[in-house]
Amino acid sequence: MTKPAIARLASAIVAVAVFCGVVALGLRGQGQRAPMDSDAPPIAYTTADKDSLVLLRGTAETARWPDPKTAHKQWRLDAPQFTEDGRFLYTMARTFRPGPSGTAKAQLVVIDARSNAVRVLPAPADKQLAYGDEVRALEGSSVVWLGTDSSQRSAAETVSAPRRLIAMDLGDKDPGPRLLRSVALPEPNAEEQAENEHCPTCVRGGYLVGAGGGKVVLGRMNTYPGARGFADHLYLVAPDGSTRDLGHIPKAENDRPGLFSPDGKNFAYPDSAWGGASCGVGTRIVQFDLSSSWPGGRVLRTPFPQAEPYDEIRQLWWTVDSKLRISGNALVCDIFRPEGQRAARTPSVWELRGDQWTQIDPDGFLLDVTLPNGDSVVVTEATAAPGYNRIDSLSIRHGGQLIRIADDVGDVAVASGCRAP
Repeated sequence: MTKPAIARLASAIVAVAVFCGVVALGLRGQGQRAPMDSDAPPIAYTTADKDSLVLLRGTAETARWPDPKTAHKQWRLDAPQFTEDGRFLYTMARTFRPGPSGTAKAQLVVIDARSNAVRVLPAPADKQLAYGDEVRALEGSSVVWLGTDSSQRSAAETVSAPRRLIAMDLGDKDPGPRLLRSVALPEPNAEEQAENEHCPTCVRGGYLVGAGGGKVVLGRMNTYPGARGFADHLYLVAPDGSTRDLGHIPKAENDRPGLFSPDGKNFAYPDSAWGGASCGVGTRIVQFDLSSSWPGGRVLRTPFPQAEPYDEIRQLWWTVDSKLRISGNALVCDIFRPEGQRAARTPSVWELRGDQWTQIDPDGFLLDVTLPNGDSVVVTEATAAPGYNRIDSLSIRHGGQLIRIADDVGDVAVASGCRAP
């Protein structure tokens, strides 16, 4: 691969999302085949340039989209996800055109992990121009997204307007969107309203922060001082439609989903703590104890060894027994690097034990997930030549040995077959 070709992969961020043991990561290429059970959880990945989606059973490729004979470079794929029952793999495929309009077309690609059949469905109408991974696994074979409201309302009416949760069961013979429920979020409190007196239009939006186990977390910007992010208040919507205020925790990014733990007791998401420096920003994890009656979450600093106060979270996931893990690396300013003036340190994987982070793998690891058959899915950072972007590899740990499956990873999903409560 030429150096310019590798440079084009710079924006491909390896993302991991685990819903009840469903994990997401990334890769490319074929490697040595590892002995695995025939009923091993399916693994899916996008190629590093995010123009192809591949489904594996063990290490054998069972489905691919688009067909290599007709594939072209117009599609850019979101991070793939499995439904919570592990039955279906899906991702949003988008085409882009120059100019302010951005996305020209979008569609939902669905692969049946049992039959390997591929279906391409029209994308949700209100997601045609959206960017990011907004279609989330809800429960069973169902997915959910937040519908938009195109009606003309005043700012005050917009705050009070119900948020429309739209669901679709991918297991239906002819899947189609349906209104799951309309959610009326609480009004901003008196203090928040007072802060907004000089900017009555600043209270805005409703954002789908995460979903799983039939639950949904929505975010909203309640106050103008928090306008630098995309939400400063989170709300938990239970399966029965009841709403709970999770408190005032600013969330700076809208493209990093929040994740429910498999036992349903916790919710966590990665976020940026805006540092204001051109070199980079610090990151953090926000975790909510849903079993507590008190609103608000705890903010956790990342554990990556740092020479300067900047870092990046590469992946965040829960283990099947509801332990929180992250991977990432420190960033060091390098004014001689043209791409963002940032040089990445070697990544590492950490697990939260009580209030302390514990490193669980040697440096260079990005993901380590144990499968029901005792094998593990592992992502490591491969060595790259000086001046080249990092390259990640996907492997299976079997019998204590790492057997490489693919290189140049993009995004990956692993369905472990566990169920959310």
